[in-house]
Amino acid sequence: MNLFGIATNNIFNVQRSLLLLNPKLRIQVVGFDDLPKDADVHLVPTTAKFLKVRHQLEELTSKVFVFDTPVLLEYLKPIRVLDVAKKTKTFKYGFHTLTPAILQEALDEKFKKQLVTKEAIDVIPTFLSQTQGSILSHILTFLYSVPKTDRRLKYQRMIYDWFQSEDSVVTLASKLSKKPNKAVTKLTNFLESSLAQNARKALQHIAQEKATKKSVPLDKVAKKFGVDLFDIKYVLKAIRKAANIQDFNEGLGLTEVFHTRQQQKVAHATK
Repeated sequence: MNLFGIATNNIFNVQRSLLLLNPKLRIQVVGFDDLPKDADVHLVPTTAKFLKVRHQLEELTSKVFVFDTPVLLEYLKPIRVLDVAKKTKTFKYGFHTLTPAILQEALDEKFKKQLVTKEAIDVIPTFLSQTQGSILSHILTFLYSVPKTDRRLKYQRMIYDWFQSEDSVVTLASKLSKKPNKAVTKLTNFLESSLAQNARKALQHIAQEKATKKSVPLDKVAKKFGVDLFDIKYVLKAIRKAANIQDFNEGLGLTEVFHTRQQQKVAHATK
């Protein structure tokens, strides 16, 4: 089969347009309860339906048109989306008119025996991969590479706890994985960067200041240490959650966290 995607046009309008180009075309609209039959063209209403019958379609010599959003269509490989001109930004597309000439070109395309693959549809890592310089983006990219939710929560607590601990990056890496792997290496390389280290200094400074009951202007701290204010606020909230602190009052939460850590250090030193 030859696979094409259509993002902005009605399946029945396309059917009529194809028949105007060639009235003799054998066209099957593959309904939700249908299986593909022998035809020149198969029109499939969604990517979900296509994935259910793709193996049957792969055995045929037809032209296959799948109708869905461009975000979903681009996860089918290989595919050519006929009415998308270009991808301008993450999940933002430019479109053009689906002309008879474009449809005719698809019909005339030489037959290709294609095995279609489907990439995992997870928009968060895709979006984060195009986010520049954010501490949060690096952490979440790692967390979303972890397949099991319970492990993800455990690792999340470890990472955010590290920001206010004195553990080395190597120690954190050993906690995240007994054996080196690409995702952990990528994260730890980032945590060794000046951006992450500055954020760590800023968070430790905030905890120390709040432990003495001082008011801490987060915007000034973020500016002083050269980190993003949103990242600082997000990590502070995550630290409080990781410590199972129910009172989300900013001062009380961080003070409790700081004093708990100090008590743990004293207890460890006297052992």
